[in-house]
Amino acid sequence: MPELDLQILDPAHADLARPLRRILALLNVKHGIWSIKFARDGEMADIHWQTLRLPTTTDVLTFDLRDHPRPAHEGSPIELDTVVCLDEARRRTKELGHSLRDELLLYCVHSLLHVQGYDDITPAEARRMHGREDELLKAIGVGPVYAQRKMPHVKRQTAAIKNRKSKIENRKSTREAP
Repeated sequence: MPELDLQILDPAHADLARPLRRILALLNVKHGIWSIKFARDGEMADIHWQTLRLPTTTDVLTFDLRDHPRPAHEGSPIELDTVVCLDEARRRTKELGHSLRDELLLYCVHSLLHVQGYDDITPAEARRMHGREDELLKAIGVGPVYAQRKMPHVKRQTAAIKNRKSKIENRKSTREAP
């Protein structure tokens, strides 16, 4: 696995690289590739539909590209593609009164934590994951970003995602059967 390669695919958001490298160091992630793409609502809704059959935009999508994802933990090597929705981030910053940069950092950290052993399917998992997001953002001087919100739609979306993941895994196992 190569040394850590972080690619921010939009030069307008290249300023995220430095704080994200600090987050990677705090999580002890030393090897891997992480590509971050920024999308508008229409493109994000298309990707959301293609991958999870959900007909809406969303804040962030995480694509773990490891061939055989093992149970991950902090410090696990990564092969990660993250897609962040700029329009959703702008709506949230307007609503919550913090910077676009902080919201984008939150989405990126959220995606990264998904491949470091965190999930947000159950309320307990979500509390653990969002608590860790805020801990990391505080550690780099941004402060808590997630703690400012209440997101009732998360439970609905995560249940739909869990169901979709199960269907995808079933299809994969069917194809791999001898």
